[in-house]
Amino acid sequence: MEKRFYVICLCLLLTVLMGNSAVSHGALSYRADVLEQGNPGGWETSLKTFDDEWTIVSSKTVTIDVWMHDVPEPLITAGFWMESDASQINIISGNIYSEPWDAGMSQTVKDPKGPGTFMVTAGNLSTVSPDGEGDMIIAKVQFQCTSPDDVSVTLTPIPGFDTVVGDSAGVYDSEIVPHTITLHPTGGVTPDCDDGIACTVDSSGPDDQCSNIPDDRLCDDGLFCNGTETCDPSSGCRPANDPCDTPGECDEETDECISPDDPIPPEGDLPLSFRLIPQAHLRSHWIPLPLFMFIVSEDEETRFDNTTTVAFAGEDIVISPVTLLLSEKLVYVFSLIRAAGLGSGGIAEVDATVVTAEGEGTEILHIITLPFLSLIHI
Repeated sequence: MEKRFYVICLCLLLTVLMGNSAVSHGALSYRADVLEQGNPGGWETSLKTFDDEWTIVSSKTVTIDVWMHDVPEPLITAGFWMESDASQINIISGNIYSEPWDAGMSQTVKDPKGPGTFMVTAGNLSTVSPDGEGDMIIAKVQFQCTSPDDVSVTLTPIPGFDTVVGDSAGVYDSEIVPHTITLHPTGGVTPDCDDGIACTVDSSGPDDQCSNIPDDRLCDDGLFCNGTETCDPSSGCRPANDPCDTPGECDEETDECISPDDPIPPEGDLPLSFRLIPQAHLRSHWIPLPLFMFIVSEDEETRFDNTTTVAFAGEDIVISPVTLLLSEKLVYVFSLIRAAGLGSGGIAEVDATVVTAEGEGTEILHIITLPFLSLIHI
């Protein structure tokens, strides 16, 4: 009886040992699954066509699922460090699979060590068990080749961080074999997105989908009075109507509609708007006094140039004024104010007229005669 008991125990022990030996694992490693057409990816629907290299059309976007391969036990955490040559590849984005990972314990970091790097950490305190083939999905990453040369993307544990931790609290980082996937960009066939419409902006998206966006600005002929042209994506530029209510009431020079009750002033007859600084000057009974004055434009239409002239009406100003053009908005004027003599004092009003090529205008200059007795001090 005792012998039979030992035999039974031995048989059970051998069964256990044989059973354990049947479950063998290779080296824990990363795998990349390119999501080609027909491969939806994901934890349960992926084709798991683990790839070491892939040929793609240059500048086209590529999406891969990153997996752990030959996982020996349920994991509490996983993750990876992705690195490539930033001059050859643009890592666009990454998304951790919420099934099986806990979003509260997971995150992605773009450019953690500058362009060309990407970091993913995933966790689940309830642990995540590998599938029947010993594989475990982590995240989806999208990137784009920006160079015609072959480019390598390497997956490793995160440097200086316990990346992969098992249910037994063991850290597997030192055992993980890095994985490299090599991409071979080709010239491919770039889709011809030219729709033959001059006013549409034609482009090709990451998925080789053409985009033809109408842009009204490409139809603008620079004229105001024929309205704002628009772009029809099927037929091209379409003319507009006169922006004014009644034809013939549009001023192309000023880009505005003119009311029939407000006739357009003829060329050279534009009323100028300006002011005199100062507007009042003193006059002596005994000697001519100097007149120093600025003429300042008051609106956009009033502009001065070298042909601008200034004239004073009457005989209160002794000499023709000397003008100095300081800018198109400012003129300096010098002249002499005639002495009043023994005549009466008071204030005289003198018309100051400014003439330009566009038109003319007049402002009042006030001449104030000083009291008779005070003039001996001048």
